Amino acid sequence: MTEEQYAKVTCYGCKIKLSADKMQLKEIKVVRGGYSSRKSVTPLTFIGALLGSKKASGALESWMFNTSNRKGKGTGSKEVRLCPTCATANSISSFSVGGLIFGILKLPFTLPIFIFKFVFKTIKWVFQTIKWVFKIARLFLSLIITISPYGIKLATKIGLGTLVTVRTSSGYLASKRRTLKYQRKIASWSDEELLKNAFESKEFIGIAEYLFAMDVANADGITSDDEVLYLTEELLVSEESKLISEKILNDEVLYLSYKNLIKNYLKTDNARAQDLVVNLFYIAELDGKVCFEELEVIRGIANDIGVSKASFVEIEKSEHKRISDNGSRFVSENTDQKITELLKKHR
Repeated sequence: MTEEQYAKVTCYGCKIKLSADKMQLKEIKVVRGGYSSRKSVTPLTFIGALLGSKKASGALESWMFNTSNRKGKGTGSKEVRLCPTCATANSISSFSVGGLIFGILKLPFTLPIFIFKFVFKTIKWVFQTIKWVFKIARLFLSLIITISPYGIKLATKIGLGTLVTVRTSSGYLASKRRTLKYQRKIASWSDEELLKNAFESKEFIGIAEYLFAMDVANADGITSDDEVLYLTEELLVSEESKLISEKILNDEVLYLSYKNLIKNYLKTDNARAQDLVVNLFYIAELDGKVCFEELEVIRGIANDIGVSKASFVEIEKSEHKRISDNGSRFVSENTDQKITELLKKHR
C-alpha cells in the first residue's frame, strides 16, 4: 500500500500531520480532571467558637484560611498516535506544545473572566462574613441588654452600685416610654381623680416630700445642680409620683387642697409633719445658703400642714445653728427690703 493510500492523521504530541503508516501507537498517562472539597460552616460554628469550643474554632480556622481541605486528581491512560520524534521522546503528557500555544492565545480572553470571578467570590465571601459577624454581634448585644438590668440590680445589692455608670440605650428608651405613658394617664385625670390618686398612693408622704422640695428649690428663682441632683437621685419616689407632684405644684388650687389633705393625714402624727419641715431646710441649704424666699416658703408649708408656730420656731433655731456650723448662710429676713427702708428713713 502506497503512502497516498494511508489517511493523514495528527500527531498527539506536536500536532504534525503524517500518513498513518508513519505514526506509532503509544499508551500515555493523562490527567482526566481534579477535585477539591471545602469544609462548610454554619452560624452555630461561629457561636460555638465564641463560646470556647475547640472543635468549632478549628473548623472555623480551616474554613477561613485553607483554600481547600481535600484535593486530588483523576488520572488514566489512553492510546495515541505519535510521530517518530514524539514517539522517541522521554515522556509525553496531555499538555502538548500545541495545547500550550492555544492556551496562550486564549489567555487575553480567559484571564479577565478569571479575575472577575475571583474578585466577585472574594467580595461575596467578605460580605457574607460581615453579615454573620453583625448577626452574632446583634445576638450578643440583645443578650447583654436583656440581662443588664438584673446585673445592675445585683451590683446594687452587693454594694457595687456606684460602679454601674453605664445606662443601656434600651433601658433609657424604656424609661422614656414609661414617662410618656404616665403623662398621658395623669393628663386624662380630673382634679378630683388626681388628688384621690395622690392621697391613696402608697407614696403619699414621698409625693409630699418631693412636692415641697421642688417648691423650696424654686423659691429663689434658681435651681442649682445640687438641688436637681437631690430631687432626681436622692428622693426615692417613682416616676409616676414625681409627675403627679409636678402637676399639683403647677396648680395653686390643687396645691392648697393637697396640703390640707396632708394636714388632716398628719393630725395625730406631729413628729412626721416636723420631719417633713426639717428635710426642707436640707434642700434649701444645698446651694450654700438658706435665703429669705426659701425660708418664707418653708414657713408657709409648715403652717399649711399643721406645724404650730412654736414648733416651727424651735425647728428654725435648731436648723439655723446646724446650717451656720456647716459654714452656710442663713438669711432670716428680707435684707434688700430692710436696706431700702432704712435708706428712706434716714435720708
